[in-house]
Amino acid sequence: MVNLDSLIPHLPVWMLVLFRLTGLFMYAPLFGGLVIPARVKIFLAAGLSFCIYPMLLTPGTASADHLVPVINEGLSLWSLASVISAELGIGLIIGYGSSLPLIALQWAGRSISQQLGLGIAEVFNPGEEQGRMLSQLFFLLALAGFVSLNGHLILFSTLIETFQNIPLGGFGVDQHAINLIVGLL
Repeated sequence: MVNLDSLIPHLPVWMLVLFRLTGLFMYAPLFGGLVIPARVKIFLAAGLSFCIYPMLLTPGTASADHLVPVINEGLSLWSLASVISAELGIGLIIGYGSSLPLIALQWAGRSISQQLGLGIAEVFNPGEEQGRMLSQLFFLLALAGFVSLNGHLILFSTLIETFQNIPLGGFGVDQHAINLIVGLL
């Protein structure tokens, strides 16, 4: 019989990696769309988390220095909800930020079709979305450009770099972050 007791301390930390990846797969271009079924996204996020988690345990990295105490001591139930929401938020921000240029091009296509008069087709026949053809064309061209420029690979390398810059469970809101948010608003 296989003894899995040595893997149990790693489970909460692996789940944090999975939550960061899940946030990415909700909004990221090519992965966040409705074209890929939810089951495929779940299995892809789980598979990638199994690949990323051992890389985080490499001795001498910032993430390993932060993860070893968490693995040894565990996470408290009170801090778990805030840590999960922070990890999910980091993934959502990366995915949403990477999809903004594609959404901007989709809006540009909608504006152009409105100016060309293609949007009036929705008034005459609300069941047909004729005005969205140009916006979908712009979006698909932008998505093709995203893939041809290896945007998906850059997206994953950015996600892996966030584990070095913002270790798992290491994101906290301090006075500097609040001042930055207030300054941006």
